[in-house]
Amino acid sequence: YQDKQYVKAQKYFDSYANVMPENYPNEIDVRKKATKLKNPPKVTNSLKAEYNYTKASYYIAEEDYNKAIEALEKGIKQTKDKQAKIRGHFILGQLYSKKKNPENAKQHFNLVVKSPGAPFEMQFNARINRAFLGRDEKVKKELTKLLNDEKNADYRDQIYYARIVTGK
Repeated sequence: YQDKQYVKAQKYFDSYANVMPENYPNEIDVRKKATKLKNPPKVTNSLKAEYNYTKASYYIAEEDYNKAIEALEKGIKQTKDKQAKIRGHFILGQLYSKKKNPENAKQHFNLVVKSPGAPFEMQFNARINRAFLGRDEKVKKELTKLLNDEKNADYRDQIYYARIVTGK
């Protein structure tokens, strides 16, 4: 039984092998093949999530943001990996922001900010991205709070920039 699962998983991962940034010039064909698979083999949800994250990566490279959003949302539902979920929500926030959908973007950035396991830089960038989406008093308070927090000393230039852009 385990050998069959291994073979399925191997075939599955072979379908999108070498999909790493350093291999980008050669990865588009591999990504196209991966997106043509209707469903990955009957393996764990974790592998299915990886499949959907890979599809999302391909669609982002192709600037097909609607399909990227769809694949990421599936991947987030399928994975139990908290870091993968957090990263997925951050990317969804970016994609919704790019598509001029500030409410959905804020929702996903909020999930990142409220995630206790999110890396500091990801939480910080989610806050800054969220600030660009709103122009109310809450934004001004949050940016001021970020400026006054000593752990953000290395990022003050970004905070000041966000204040200028948002008018706060």
